[in-house]
Amino acid sequence: MPSPASTSSPAPSPSPPPLDERIPLSSVPDSTKLFPPLIQDAIKAEMDLKEEGAYYDEFEQLYWMYSGWEEVLEDYNHDCEAFYKQRQEYSDKYGGRAESMSRDEFREAAAALDKLKQLLAELDARIKGPPGLACLRKRHFKRFPILNPEQRLVALPSMRSRRTTAQQIVQLVKTSLLQQPDVSL
Repeated sequence: MPSPASTSSPAPSPSPPPLDERIPLSSVPDSTKLFPPLIQDAIKAEMDLKEEGAYYDEFEQLYWMYSGWEEVLEDYNHDCEAFYKQRQEYSDKYGGRAESMSRDEFREAAAALDKLKQLLAELDARIKGPPGLACLRKRHFKRFPILNPEQRLVALPSMRSRRTTAQQIVQLVKTSLLQQPDVSL
């Protein structure tokens, strides 16, 4: 479900701190642990929805606490490109040759594959953090180009609305089951 556009607030709203008062993301030692698990899971779920992913108020609040989002996203994209290049090199070198490889080549291929798996796991962990949030925000402004990315967005949906929908469905099912008449044979 696409998120509402929100608006850039012309009315008085809590103004974001000036850029120089925001915490630089580069000063965070491990950005994969910057956000709590609930936020990480929500970012990952919305990223998995590709262009349909929603952008929530909680994400916007985090955005205005930190600076350096573009750099984080550029670094992540650069690392993704490097991973895909290494994966292609692996495929070119070892793809379809398992039966014709020597024992040493097979060990080398296994070690290279383990390295690729480790890199992919690191990229997956990082996308739940600042790079994922930066990407979701960028997608939101692409979807709603009338908005100004330099102003704090207001009236965004909350992540609670995301969870409430599932809870509402469960409640509707329970209610409908309870309202069914007793059937006697």
